[in-house]
Amino acid sequence: MPRHAREGYWIEREAGSDYWYRHWYDPERKRVRRESLATADYVAAQRIAAERAEAQRVLKQDDPALVSAGKVMTVYLEEHATKLVSFEQAIRACELLAPDFADLPVAECTRAVQKAYAARRQAAGVAVSTISRELSVLRSAFKRAAREGQISHHPAVIEVDTREDREARPPKGKPLSEAELAALFRAAEEPHIKMFLLGLCCTLARPEALLQVDLDTQYDREAGLLALNPPGRRQTKKRRALIPVAPVLAEALAGKTGPLIAYHGSPVKDAKIGWRCLRARAFPPTPEQLEGLPEPTTTADRRKRAMLCAEGAERIVPYSIRHTLARALRRARVPAEQISLMLGHVVSDSRDVTEIYAPYDPDYCVDAVAALDVYVRRVLALAARPVSPGYHPNALLGSAAGAAKSLKLLVGATGFEPVTPTMST
Repeated sequence: MPRHAREGYWIEREAGSDYWYRHWYDPERKRVRRESLATADYVAAQRIAAERAEAQRVLKQDDPALVSAGKVMTVYLEEHATKLVSFEQAIRACELLAPDFADLPVAECTRAVQKAYAARRQAAGVAVSTISRELSVLRSAFKRAAREGQISHHPAVIEVDTREDREARPPKGKPLSEAELAALFRAAEEPHIKMFLLGLCCTLARPEALLQVDLDTQYDREAGLLALNPPGRRQTKKRRALIPVAPVLAEALAGKTGPLIAYHGSPVKDAKIGWRCLRARAFPPTPEQLEGLPEPTTTADRRKRAMLCAEGAERIVPYSIRHTLARALRRARVPAEQISLMLGHVVSDSRDVTEIYAPYDPDYCVDAVAALDVYVRRVLALAARPVSPGYHPNALLGSAAGAAKSLKLLVGATGFEPVTPTMST
């Protein structure tokens, strides 16, 4: 079809590519648009182009009884979700939603259908918060289609995870005592696990944000600032802050380049297994727990045994550090605004220009950084102290009396600096 055509589409190859491309004129943007068909086979390209053109044609109709939810989700993924940080999660959510919604017209995606989906997922053991995130993708797809004029209206998508549910839910990860955190540092053997622990403590970052830090592009050594959001990454509701680096972390970063969390020079992308092994070393399983396990014969069996921890320790997760340090800052009477800034929460009265330049103020989060430095150094000193006979870290997970007794055996008369009030019993 000639390039001056104003209806339909035509297929051509682009210079330097073996793939066929579909071209069409967009009257709203008043220009020719194109998309790769990802195939060098002309027959296959014709079939793919026809399918995509049909999807576009249907979505120009505004009656939700004529447009399938599957096509709305497909267009949402292709035209909008690719720009999101959570693109992969959106794809996965659409895959899970497809069996229940893809073939239904938008108008028939009623509350009853949505509740049936949520019930089926819950029966499969899926958490309510996960189901809520999946349905939020359907909600976003419907809203965008209505906003773009692709459908005139759509059914409201239910919220299975209410605000009351979220407020009643315990925090993600057990908050730790200083002795419990010291037990983790004492059990950290590998350099990348030690740095992961120290980074979590000194930055209050979410684990996934810390794993993506590259010191060459995100650490301003002269200003002493660490940007938790990588260059080019769009901020989301889970904001990644620009924070001042505590001296105890700055000392550990001296001369270090490349990924903050690296194993033999390569960035660590997932710390789940490393964390579970650390937790198991810090809070080892009891003989009774080990008796229930079969004799390890495979690598998977040995790994499972290596990750088994004492009962009560399974709730100690990387998020525990964030909760623990945020509470420690409150106890240290750090201003709430500084805690909010360190956590990445947007301050209600902040301004864009202020947020850009505020971190370069010498007093920016100065109280929070000082309190973090004191707290972390105290925990590191506690972790370095020799333990007395009879000490067992699992006692920290039990009653207050058991934790006090175990901590006394840990601190004792060590000959180091005087015991602080938080260490004494």
